[in-house]
Amino acid sequence: MNMDILKGKWNQVKGDLKKSFGKLTDDDMLVIEGDMTKASGILQERYGYTREEAEKRWTEFTGRFDDTVKSVKNAASDKLDDLKTKR
Repeated sequence: MNMDILKGKWNQVKGDLKKSFGKLTDDDMLVIEGDMTKASGILQERYGYTREEAEKRWTEFTGRFDDTVKSVKNAASDKLDDLKTKR
């Protein structure tokens, strides 16, 4: 997932993040704010993951949103094409 998009949608995503990683605290969420490096470090602390495992888990988590992002981009592109056609 594009990290700029993740940071922009952070408030929406963090609820899912807490469901996936129940040991994360609200303070952890403030620190992470969509940053993979910070998330990786906190996942290592909370779960005892290696750096590689934490990065893998973070990538798997954020990858779940890729289809949603693609759908939104496609819908926006289709709408733009419709507007161009109507002119």
